[in-house]
Amino acid sequence: LREELFPEWKMPKNAVAIYASGSKKTEMLMLPMLTCFRRVGQAQLLRRMIHFELQRCARVDAKMLQHTVSTFNASLLSAQQPLEGDPDDLKSMSDMTVALGIGNPMGTIFMKTDPLEGLPVLMLFFVITYVPKLAYNPK
Repeated sequence: LREELFPEWKMPKNAVAIYASGSKKTEMLMLPMLTCFRRVGQAQLLRRMIHFELQRCARVDAKMLQHTVSTFNASLLSAQQPLEGDPDDLKSMSDMTVALGIGNPMGTIFMKTDPLEGLPVLMLFFVITYVPKLAYNPK
């Protein structure tokens, strides 16, 4: 299936047959993928709510600490030299930025992995399957 869709920038020949065979092959994966995406989405929303609540509380309750940590963090990030010092101090600084809501948990990379081969094709079939089922409610 991946070979039939390669190269990505070119329109595939016999697209209807490719879609039919691909949707039949991936049909059993759609419901588990939907469940997984819902859980990830809910976790991301909770993470954002906690992040904003931490920022709000830090602005109200610990204004000087928040400004000090924010300024120190910005100076560390803007320095053109490698970070020096005790790793425990840097770890405690990182922990403090997260506790005050200054850190960006959405942009933090916790581990690096190799790209998953075939995931874009699977995502394509997921989107094609579920887009017709979506509805917009303006209220």
